[in-house]
Amino acid sequence: MVKRIAEFPIFMRLLRAISVVLVFLLGVNAGAQEIKVKSFSMQMMEVMTEPMQRRDNNGNICALVKVIIPSAQAAFEGNLIGKCDFKTSEYWCYLSPGSKHLKIKYPGCEPLMVNFEELMGSGVRSKQIYELYLQVPQTGAFSEAVTITGNITCEPIKGSKANNFWNFDKFASSVKLYHNYHYGKYARMIEGKDMDKAVLDKKLRYSIPNVHVGDSLTVISENQIYTPKTIHITADMLGGDNFNIQVLKRREPRRGCLIDGWNERPLGGVKVKAGPSHSFSETLCETDSAGYFSIPDCPVDEDFEIHFDLPRNYNTSHREYINRTAPKSHFIFRASRYVNWVFIKKGDFDIADISAVCDSPEDTPRIEVDRNNDKQIRITYPVSEDANGVTIRCKGHNPVHVSSKYGKAIKLKKGDENAPITNY
Repeated sequence: MVKRIAEFPIFMRLLRAISVVLVFLLGVNAGAQEIKVKSFSMQMMEVMTEPMQRRDNNGNICALVKVIIPSAQAAFEGNLIGKCDFKTSEYWCYLSPGSKHLKIKYPGCEPLMVNFEELMGSGVRSKQIYELYLQVPQTGAFSEAVTITGNITCEPIKGSKANNFWNFDKFASSVKLYHNYHYGKYARMIEGKDMDKAVLDKKLRYSIPNVHVGDSLTVISENQIYTPKTIHITADMLGGDNFNIQVLKRREPRRGCLIDGWNERPLGGVKVKAGPSHSFSETLCETDSAGYFSIPDCPVDEDFEIHFDLPRNYNTSHREYINRTAPKSHFIFRASRYVNWVFIKKGDFDIADISAVCDSPEDTPRIEVDRNNDKQIRITYPVSEDANGVTIRCKGHNPVHVSSKYGKAIKLKKGDENAPITNY
């Protein structure tokens, strides 16, 4: 009995320690709040236009999940293709077709795993747009309210009116600055016409009171050339000149298909460069086996040239000029081949009696009456990397093989078209 009484304080101390740990764990669990799915729907009436599309590594058009969330502090994990872009109050997340999950992380909240199979019975579909509306708990202010000031500038528009005062004035009148609290509540909107304007420096000066860490600022221009720009207020930004916002021009991929200009076959594995006139940067992409390529992030208001790094039997200085007003976003480019030709002097035969076969089985020569001399027949054939000749047969005449006889005239000898071939 004495021994049990002596051990009782030890038991009480152990019970107290366990209680402290449980309280701590409960406190941690209470601090981590939950993101909830408010609604999920397939946007049947919204069409995914070509500028909106992205392709995965297999060339399939992705599904687009628009995640509606009040702040741009979220992070995503899953079969994502490219960066998840934040557009004012929603993220655009591109997923490979068939993807069934999207993991969403948000500060102060437990990660949310969205299971599309549970929501709609299958994974996401190619070229389909979905809308995922999330409910984020209000966590309260992160800091004391402060007043911030900054400048708004724009990326210059190319063209005859680039960098002039008219262009800046028009931009300034189209700008709106939105202040949103960190928990999603709309705070205020300031129009560009109400801001201080530095015309020479092409800047708009703004000042916003009652800003907290975690809030966000979004600049939107009515000019469709510009994309909305959002910055998020963090603690390390306060006290410095960190609130300058530059609005950038909208960028779209330019897609095309490169084919052989002679035989219409696709050219794969060709490096593609692009840039302003006669100014090419590093290789941006490469054509696939079907000849297709996509140049990312092309400003919608700029003209540019495309340069193909073609094999030596093509015109290696081949360039294509793309005008910014071109209505197509998909172009077909024909790579020009170097060609040889041979002339056959007319005899007692007709052009229909002549046949020709290129050394390269992929190519077909062209047979026609010479436009400059109707007394001879012209046979044109393309130059290949490893096969540069053509075999010519004519009814009642010996066959000949011509190799790189540029511009030479040949007189066919009478004989048997199946006789041994004479080489020139």
